[in-house]
Amino acid sequence: MLVAPYRHAVVSAKALASLDALSGGRVIAGVASGWMAGEFAALDTPFAGRGRATDRVIRTWRALWRGEDLPGPLAGMRLSPPPARPGGPPVWVGGDSDAGIRRAVRLGDAWHTTVSDPDRLAGRLAVLRATLDAAGRDPGTLGVSVRVRADSRAVAGLAPRLAALGVGHLLVDPPPGTWADPAPEYRRLREAVPAA
Repeated sequence: MLVAPYRHAVVSAKALASLDALSGGRVIAGVASGWMAGEFAALDTPFAGRGRATDRVIRTWRALWRGEDLPGPLAGMRLSPPPARPGGPPVWVGGDSDAGIRRAVRLGDAWHTTVSDPDRLAGRLAVLRATLDAAGRDPGTLGVSVRVRADSRAVAGLAPRLAALGVGHLLVDPPPGTWADPAPEYRRLREAVPAA
């Protein structure tokens, strides 16, 4: 996840478009508004208003990726190379808060969360469904992605429960110690969560 207020919207739009072009359209633009006030202070970036700043960044990305004109000093700005996909990479909005969920419904192609406990996630998904209903948005147009910090054994037990809740994408952070020889753990993960 890119913390949107940390970077200039045009710079991040250009970087993501270039990566999308170089990768043949495989980029997912993960974006969040941030939560650590100390990081904002270190970057001399306002912590208050970070949600509105994130909304502006996402709207700027999409406009630049579609080749639309922007107002003010960005008028006439074009990206070269453009992203591989028309309209640019999908935008996955991260954030476990109600504000993050509202942002995902308003501006995202998916909602990404770190809430992987099925009981707690069910509550967050209820908020997501209510927000989609209130916005009149079809739930089938917004993906759900969950980040899990677990080994393959835990993922094997957790993945079916998450899928039953409607999670379509699972991002797994392997535990410490798997990096010396990650191949066996990756094999076990592929067995635990077969590709759909």
